[in-house]
Amino acid sequence: MIRTHAIHPGLRYSLGASLLLLAVFAPALVHAETVRQHPPHVHGRGALNIVLDGRALTAELSVPADDLVGFEHPPRSQAEKSAIRSAVETLDDAARILGLPSTAACVQDDTDIHSPLLEGEHAHDEDGGPHGETAHHDADDVVDQERHEGHEEHGNEHGGEHGGHEEHAEFHVIYRLTCADPDALSQLTVGYFEAFARAQALAVQAVGPWGQTAATLTRNKPNLLLATTN
Repeated sequence: MIRTHAIHPGLRYSLGASLLLLAVFAPALVHAETVRQHPPHVHGRGALNIVLDGRALTAELSVPADDLVGFEHPPRSQAEKSAIRSAVETLDDAARILGLPSTAACVQDDTDIHSPLLEGEHAHDEDGGPHGETAHHDADDVVDQERHEGHEEHGNEHGGEHGGHEEHAEFHVIYRLTCADPDALSQLTVGYFEAFARAQALAVQAVGPWGQTAATLTRNKPNLLLATTN
């Protein structure tokens, strides 16, 4: 099941994921909370937080929209509309984005995708069939409206681009999975970089039976090593 939502550009993290990560990483995140509310927006760089609790795996991906679709304004053409739809469909494949090993036998239970580029979309709580089909339907519906809005505001935003003042936008994704063999999650070869050619780096925090891990992954070094639980 996938739910897509629009968020205000200033809202960087979903409430549910923030509370989960705060509970897990506290007190280390207490000082960081102020910084997290206004994290730097740097094209090419994103953040990935991972929590493994028993068989339950939760991951939060926060990245600039430019890294996924090449722009951060409402879509102004059919090509930009298609880019958003394609990005949503790709993001919904948790196994690919996170690089989950097949031996872990993880089942994707739920996915939330948030972005101001999805303005006008409503949450979908019902089962929508295969993830890709639902994502395609959601993005197609919302982008029609955003395309119209983008034309209305084209003049102002176009001028902002040339002046370097275009408003930033991000995508935030929450993955919830159940893994039959969580011990197999000792190493992830994150597929995010392969999926999105403009992405360059991810700041990663992961916590689980192995303890806490922090790393910076790049296009050339996408492997996240986690201590085994054996």
